[in-house]
Amino acid sequence: MRGWTTLVPLLRDVVARARCAGSLHAAKLDIRAFTSLSHAAPLGAAPPAVTGLRQLAKAAGSAPGLASWAARGALAAAPSPPHLLHGLRWVASLAGPGPAAATPYGAAALTAGLSAAQRRWLALWLGGCSAWVAVLVVLGGVTRLTRSGLSMTDWKFGGERAPSGDAEWEAEFARYAASPEFRRVNSRMTLDEFKAIYWMEFAHRYWGRGLGLLFAGPALAFAVGRTVTTPLARRLALLFAMGGTQGLVGWWMVRSGLEDPADPHTVPRVSAYRLAAHLTSAFAIYATLVWTTLDVARPGAGAGGAAAAAA
Repeated sequence: MRGWTTLVPLLRDVVARARCAGSLHAAKLDIRAFTSLSHAAPLGAAPPAVTGLRQLAKAAGSAPGLASWAARGALAAAPSPPHLLHGLRWVASLAGPGPAAATPYGAAALTAGLSAAQRRWLALWLGGCSAWVAVLVVLGGVTRLTRSGLSMTDWKFGGERAPSGDAEWEAEFARYAASPEFRRVNSRMTLDEFKAIYWMEFAHRYWGRGLGLLFAGPALAFAVGRTVTTPLARRLALLFAMGGTQGLVGWWMVRSGLEDPADPHTVPRVSAYRLAAHLTSAFAIYATLVWTTLDVARPGAGAGGAAAAAA
């Protein structure tokens, strides 16, 4: 009985301290580590200190390290370890498994199981995509400021080929001449002036299409090389969908500027609401890319990474 007499005060002390502590998983692991020694001990009736052990089971949900401290002290003082280990095994069964705390989540889940080199390559790729989007936003702003956005009057899913000869340039210029912007604003524009605004819009569109290749190509290569985890694949799929939608939003915006305004004195412009949607989508893509880059580069910076490291 000397062992149980020593255990009960220790259990009470654990319960008192556990009320202001905070790691569920650490306490359960402490209990299971000590009870693993008792697999050969026969199970019988509940131990004399059953009330104290019940309190310890409750305390195990919020007392990192305290359970192991109590167990070590009790084991050292108890003359009959099998009975004491019996009680600790019973506490462990009440505490139950705690895999949730050991499972990476958040930023850590994106790169769980990947090596430092794999994370580095992923971060470089995603960082490059982020920089590409930043340049794309700047190009879009310059296109807007130079009033070049309506120079290309059609949109093809596979992309447009730039005019290569005088005849093709004349045909492209004729299509622009039929637009409301030319008839109401730029009726005196020459072919050379048209080429300047055409190349600006062309660069903006193809820089955006280049982003699609820069993103999709390496993403496929990383997936084939088993460098993309399931959580990261979901994030990348979201980014790909956002990028594809952005192209459609851009053409939806341009179409609003190719329609004749009802008022003959109104200058043809793209819808301010569609323009705002296009710009907001670009910022959302950029922010999500930067967020993902940082999550991949520093997976242990968030709470999920800290929990995974502790486990």
